[in-house]
Amino acid sequence: MIPKSKLFRVLALCLGSLFATQVNAQEGAEPIPEAPSVETTPAADATPAPEAPTPAPEAPAPAPEAPAPETEVVVTEIDPVPTTEVEAESDSMAVASGGTVVEASEGTKVPSAPEVESDIPVEKKDSFYANYIQDRLRVGTRVLWYSLTDTESGEEFDGSFIGSLNRTTEDQDPAPVYFYAEYSITPYFGIGVSYDQFKVVTLDSGGGDGTFELDGPILYGFGRFENGSAFTPFLELGVAFYGIDFDAKPEWTFGNGNFVRNRFETEDSTGFVVGGGLDIEIIEHLSVNLYLRYVSVDIDVDYVFTPNPQTERITQGTFPGDHFAYGLGIAYTF
Repeated sequence: MIPKSKLFRVLALCLGSLFATQVNAQEGAEPIPEAPSVETTPAADATPAPEAPTPAPEAPAPAPEAPAPETEVVVTEIDPVPTTEVEAESDSMAVASGGTVVEASEGTKVPSAPEVESDIPVEKKDSFYANYIQDRLRVGTRVLWYSLTDTESGEEFDGSFIGSLNRTTEDQDPAPVYFYAEYSITPYFGIGVSYDQFKVVTLDSGGGDGTFELDGPILYGFGRFENGSAFTPFLELGVAFYGIDFDAKPEWTFGNGNFVRNRFETEDSTGFVVGGGLDIEIIEHLSVNLYLRYVSVDIDVDYVFTPNPQTERITQGTFPGDHFAYGLGIAYTF
């Protein structure tokens, strides 16, 4: 018969070995080899040896710490402005948190960039000035000099302009009173009106009888060659409407008496006008111009001699008023 002390010892060793094997299997460690079993044979006459003291059972190895359960982390970003939810392109993305990499859930919502509103200025031409005045209306004035093209005719009382008057000359007035205004219907064509005046002095061997004064408007159409530079050539074509007065010398008018003996009766006249020049822009809206114009006009007169109270026309005559005008101008474009 096996002594109880040995039986308990063998049983304790077997239980300890089994428990250590299970622990090592869980931790991936090699199993602890089992202790060799001790085979005992009962002896009939043998005297039982004294029981050895039972060793204290070994303390069980501490159980390994269970791994921390995986936690789903949802990252939420608070945006003060409204955003549009956009599905992430990838099905999932790794999010680093506290040194542990966790998997973000599918369909992570990413806020879109805030919309930025910007005002784009748009030029609106909805006023009368913008539609009909701006870049269309031009006003200016010029200083002009005149040169008559026909200043002599025959001899006194023989092929003269009239009577003894067979020569003429200009009476210059360089004052800047030759105003004009133009309106562009298109950038290249338009209409204009200008004021013109000039004087024709009559001459003969006795010094002449007086001066013809012509003034009036010129209506014209113009064309401009806009080329994107500061230099713009232009042409004019129009009609002049002159009123004509004769400023007679007192000695010719009255003779040696106290009443009118000689006078010229004049009529208004119409002339043909062609001109051109070059506009030179100085600054925005302001320009100067070189100008040349030719005018063809006649001065028709009736000579009246009154040696007595009865007035009658003696003869008619014509003085040529054809001339070139040239000068400088300045203009402002609205």
